This record gives sequence, structure tokens and C-alpha cells, in this order.
Amino acid sequence: MIENVRAVWGTNPLETIPVQDEMVLASISYADAKNEMRAFSPDFYVDIDQHKGELRQYRTVYLFRCEFKK
Repeated sequence: MIENVRAVWGTNPLETIPVQDEMVLASISYADAKNEMRAFSPDFYVDIDQHKGELRQYRTVYLFRCEFKK
């Protein structure tokens, strides 16, 4: 059993993002219990490369991605 670890999960909150290409649909993040935790910002879901800094606050992050093709 892992102790002193908390988890936070979230889903892509932006209903206006066109469903296309590869996108993150949801996340599960784990951090030490002493760290402040919050869901990723809406900007994270729009442009992950520009918002990678949000990943640093967590020990482990699982991103659930999907690629949409026509």
C-alpha cells in the first residue's frame, strides 16, 4: 500500500474544442499528500506543449488521449 499520496482527476472541460487530431480527454494525477493539488487548467487541454509546467507538481500523471481521424 502506498501511503501519503493523494490523487486528483479531471476531464477536458472545454466543450468548444473541435474533436480532431490527438487530444487529451482526461487525466489522473498523483502527488505527495503534503503538496497542493488542483485539476489542470483549461489551457492545458488546448495546448499541452505550452503548459507542460503544470505536470511538475505531480509525482505521476496519466493522460488519457485519443486520436480522431476522418
